[in-house]
Amino acid sequence: MSAPGVAETLLLAIVERGPALSVQQVQGNACVWCPAVLLPGDGVDIRGGRTAERDWWPHACKACYANNLRSVATALDWNDHLLGCAACCQHAPCSTVGTLRAAHIEARRRIGRPAVWCRECLRVMRSDELWQPHLWQSRRGTELSYRHAGTCPQP
Repeated sequence: MSAPGVAETLLLAIVERGPALSVQQVQGNACVWCPAVLLPGDGVDIRGGRTAERDWWPHACKACYANNLRSVATALDWNDHLLGCAACCQHAPCSTVGTLRAAHIEARRRIGRPAVWCRECLRVMRSDELWQPHLWQSRRGTELSYRHAGTCPQP
């Protein structure tokens, strides 16, 4: 499992870089992922106590937060495994990688985001293609994307 707080930090970055939030969502009065209205004390503070560089207080209902955090955490677990597994590093996927991939695909399905696209060729990847999470650094910080395992298929 990834270091504590890594998934939460990356989840906050995804919210920051995502679609524009409504006034209610910025103020923490509505979930950033669903239309649920949040009363004071309800929901989860996505900033996790971190100070913001701007006035915003994004919150999520508990179900959306858990499901979105699971999606990020499963991607990080899968990525960490790929980096540390001798077989996977030799492009000979082990049995564990299939379990991690299935867990991530299911987590993405639960948040309504089943499709993934390749950061390199910009094509949507089919479920029967081999693809993997790809963490990289941009000027904005750590980014989570996906890419084909190996070379991208030709059009």
